[in-house]
Amino acid sequence: MQHNFIQFLAIFGGGLLSPAATQAQLVLDGSLGQAETLMGPEYQIGAELGQQQGGNLFHSFQDFNLQSHETATFSGPDTVHNIISRVTGGTPSNIDGLIRSTIPNADFYLLNPYGILFGPHAKLDVQGGFHASTADYLKLQDGDRFEARNLNNSLLSVAPVAAFGFLSDTPTPISVHDSHLNVPKGQTFSLIGGGLEFHGTGRLLYDENSYSVASSPIKLSAESGRFNMVSVASPGEVMPTATGFDLTMTKNGHLTATNTLLTTYGDAGGQIWIRAGQVMMTNSLVENGTVNQAGGDVDMQVDNLIFDEGAGIYNLIQGIGSGGNIHLRVTDQLIQRGTDNKGNGSGIYTDSDNNGNASQAGKSGNITIQAQSVFVTDRGAIAANTYSSGDAGNVSIRADEISLTNGSYIGSATFGLGQGGTITLDILKTLLISRTSADGYYSGVYATSEDEKLEKAGNAGNIHINAHDIILEKGGADFCKHMGLW
Repeated sequence: MQHNFIQFLAIFGGGLLSPAATQAQLVLDGSLGQAETLMGPEYQIGAELGQQQGGNLFHSFQDFNLQSHETATFSGPDTVHNIISRVTGGTPSNIDGLIRSTIPNADFYLLNPYGILFGPHAKLDVQGGFHASTADYLKLQDGDRFEARNLNNSLLSVAPVAAFGFLSDTPTPISVHDSHLNVPKGQTFSLIGGGLEFHGTGRLLYDENSYSVASSPIKLSAESGRFNMVSVASPGEVMPTATGFDLTMTKNGHLTATNTLLTTYGDAGGQIWIRAGQVMMTNSLVENGTVNQAGGDVDMQVDNLIFDEGAGIYNLIQGIGSGGNIHLRVTDQLIQRGTDNKGNGSGIYTDSDNNGNASQAGKSGNITIQAQSVFVTDRGAIAANTYSSGDAGNVSIRADEISLTNGSYIGSATFGLGQGGTITLDILKTLLISRTSADGYYSGVYATSEDEKLEKAGNAGNIHINAHDIILEKGGADFCKHMGLW
């Protein structure tokens, strides 16, 4: 396994790695104290090895690498709120061991503009949020900067981190290879770099009896917390806010995810914020959900978004509380294609389930999509559903053109006592609905109501379509609205 990981680093490190760089090293660069090579495999990194300013504890490394059997433990007084570490030596950080922090509730920042790579044995055991970035500097709220390239420009401040700053036209990516990484419940997980590359070996597999994930080669988890995923491809700053990000760069970078689960599912609502250019997700799932509490949103603003081999987004409410929404703003194309191990197409879903309580359940979230083109094929779906007494959410799409083929559909359905949602399609040019799937599923736009176990079911929602042209091709095209039992 170690051999395979080193091969991966050689491929995705862009030729930056020398044989020495694949060896584990934690070396202090001397800019904040004495230059020193730390002794492993249990690296102890106390406050005395860095400099503390108020609630910020700063560390500066020439090299920061961990092999699978190694642990880097950061410690310090309880007055520390942020552990801020930079890597200045010019080579990527290869993390295949454990990063640990023992400081209660302290957020951990790892800054290396030369690259960060997480291997199959990488683990996190931090007490607060975790923020990894290939930015050139961190800007603090008072305007001071902690720089990883121009060390003489750095000022250590008591102010919290406000922004991730990039100076290059070609920032370095962050790569994740077969890793399972998580932060504590309710905390924030940030990956902000010049490209985000998630490479899982094997397949993301779903349970045979449910939509839950049975196994995933890569799992990034922030239970009931927040994900910040930003890929950049030009100079500028990324400033996280309560409602997403303020970005000053003019060009976004790529995000690729293969066999990856990105989840905030927990007993309180999480939030997932993604900003990128070209996004390609293959056999991967972005999952948000909550139990008996208000859900959080999934918000993506990208240039192009491709879901392949059953990839997609799922936002679930179980029990009482309103479900979270899905907001997609795609500058160019949204493409859904391919099927997963169960034959399901790539999909975008919000669902409500009563969690065993038939009398009380929350409304599923809404789906809002704005794109130039929406192409859904191979039994793909965009749907807001309810399986409970809660109502289904609404689906609203604005696009120049929408194509539904090979058994794909846009829908809002009730499979319980709740009311179905409304589907609104505003299409500047053409809506194309064509062809059944190989196993007989029709393409179409559906507002349905169905529950064979109930004496009655909720009413189906309404369908509103405003398009210049609607093309229904022979071989399986359908609009329908079902009310009550089939």
